[in-house]
Amino acid sequence: EVATKKKWEWDTAVIAEFGTAAYAPLWALPLALEVLLRVLLRVTRWKLLPPFFFVAIPPLFYAALALLRVPVAEARAAGYFFDRAPHADVTLMWQILDFKKVDWFVVSECWPTIIALTIFSLMHAPINIPSLSISTHTDVDMNKELIAHGVSNLAVGFAGGLQNYLCYSNSLLYARCGGGGRFMGFVLTGLLVLFFFIGPDAVSYVPRAMAGCLLIHVGLDLTAEALVDSIGQYDSYEYGSIVLITLVMTTRGMTAGLGLGVLCGTLTFTLQQARFAQAVRGVMTAATLKSSKWRSPRETAVLHEANRQTLVVQLQGNIFFGNSSQITEELSKQLSRAAGSVRYVVLDFTIVTAIDSSATETITKVAQLCHSYGVCVCFCRGSGEGFPCAAPLSERLREFEDDEEDESSWLHIEDDLDSALAWCEDGLLRKYSTQHGLEGAIKQDLPLEFRQIQAILSDVPMPKIAVLLSYFKGRDIRAGETLWVQGSVPDGCGILLKGHLVSRLEEEAGTTEGVFPGAMVGEFGLVNNRLRGSTLESSQDGKMLWLSKDDYTVMRKKQGESALLLSRICIGYLERRVTHVSNRIWESRCLPI
Repeated sequence: EVATKKKWEWDTAVIAEFGTAAYAPLWALPLALEVLLRVLLRVTRWKLLPPFFFVAIPPLFYAALALLRVPVAEARAAGYFFDRAPHADVTLMWQILDFKKVDWFVVSECWPTIIALTIFSLMHAPINIPSLSISTHTDVDMNKELIAHGVSNLAVGFAGGLQNYLCYSNSLLYARCGGGGRFMGFVLTGLLVLFFFIGPDAVSYVPRAMAGCLLIHVGLDLTAEALVDSIGQYDSYEYGSIVLITLVMTTRGMTAGLGLGVLCGTLTFTLQQARFAQAVRGVMTAATLKSSKWRSPRETAVLHEANRQTLVVQLQGNIFFGNSSQITEELSKQLSRAAGSVRYVVLDFTIVTAIDSSATETITKVAQLCHSYGVCVCFCRGSGEGFPCAAPLSERLREFEDDEEDESSWLHIEDDLDSALAWCEDGLLRKYSTQHGLEGAIKQDLPLEFRQIQAILSDVPMPKIAVLLSYFKGRDIRAGETLWVQGSVPDGCGILLKGHLVSRLEEEAGTTEGVFPGAMVGEFGLVNNRLRGSTLESSQDGKMLWLSKDDYTVMRKKQGESALLLSRICIGYLERRVTHVSNRIWESRCLPI
């Protein structure tokens, strides 16, 4: 179309006209020049060959006309040059900008094109800038690029001009020809300003063969990059979309191609997520998973077998209508296979990034599915802020509790997996106690410090625990008090009786852990003579039993067995941390000890 001055149409009659003597030489000449350029590029790797080649076309064309004794006017009449543009004032674009003369009906008729151009304007920078960066092997700051586009477009808009546009093809050709740098940028800007005042008259002296050759060269490069070089880099959905968009944009125009691009992008995402994004990461019983809640030896022994009746279903990624059915299908298969041996199901949403509104309906069906099998279900939201979705999923699930008040315990919601497992364990222990009785549970009438140590040292009699605790002294703590700072030398350990402490890792993104009554703190640093691993502060007034470093030294000399018990408590806490469920099943997959 550029080389022949004739509008291209997908019509047999129009295509046949391009083969006539009037038009064939016009497009054959730039095609021959492109073939010559490709041959030269195979012979030499000189980066400046394409620009010098294109610049040499006009003088060589005029020289050929002179040798063949063909007048320029005759060549222009035959269509080898661009038509002369009508002379216009430089300020014409501002003179005609009169909103009173705008035909708004005509504007309304152009809404499809306006919408397509708006979408294209929003898309071109985020797409073309990274693509150009990859093609030219240049690192770019996307934030600066977008700000530059926004500021320049805003300035041009207030000046009554047209928006700027990063033309990928021209920019890539410019880069491959060795262009770049601040100086060359100013040179190009100066030339554009010069041509703004010269006007389009200069174009009438340029042979159409030069423009045609340039467009063929760039078009072949971009087509090869999009359709040939991309083979194997995309899956079948993405590559099929690229081919389809190319065909539609070539045959039906940019507007239809952009619309299809939006549709293909949405469809491709949906199909990819449905095919590759598995909603179910894994399914396992809780045989090797246990909560961090302290249990008596008898309770631990019961749970060692009873935990096999708890099924943990790990979910992951983005759950939407395309893959949410995997959850019900997998759970139904597991419950059917279990044949009544499963009493509790835990659905873990800890590493789920998002849930769309349609998937929430499927999740509520999971609760109904579990209830139909006579199974209790616990939903682990993975965060105190709730499920990762905008829909009120927690409220919808709690509606089942309201409908089944006499069986409200069959559904439960927790914020973390550890608490969810503890809820299931409590239910299993109640069931076992009802059927068989449960001897050996920790006596709740004992002081808190005795109950805590007995939970860790279940085989140690009370008198020996009393000897160990005799070295601890009472200590009052105030809200805001810092017991120690990270990296300090240990000066003792303690058992919190009342209040709340917060352990915080310095120089990290707000990593904290709460310490509740009954917990022992600081024993690892004291026993192993290690620097404090975190800063410990009190969030409220409280009381604790404190074993100073001096008293610990005396205890080691006089009561070696008590010092050994303290070491065993230290090991017990370490075992509790290592076997914590967060270390077991999400990423690290540590083995239990």
